[in-house]
Amino acid sequence: MGLKARDVAGGRPFLEAVHDKLEWFRKLGRWHQVTRIVNRRDDEYHEVIVDGLTGEVVREVHEPLSQHRGHGSARSR
Repeated sequence: MGLKARDVAGGRPFLEAVHDKLEWFRKLGRWHQVTRIVNRRDDEYHEVIVDGLTGEVVREVHEPLSQHRGHGSARSR
């Protein structure tokens, strides 16, 4: 499940969230459950990645969005 919240004027979403999204992790060759919240209005980034096979928390990040660099689409090209 996911959501995007925008102001009435439109533009870039101020809030994006996904909950229990399955994403393929190539390095281990298995699925992970991802919960991610990007709140641009309050400068927050939260992400929890759980191994779909073992249930182990692989990664947990809670940081200001302005500090979140070098991941995914934030990578330099």
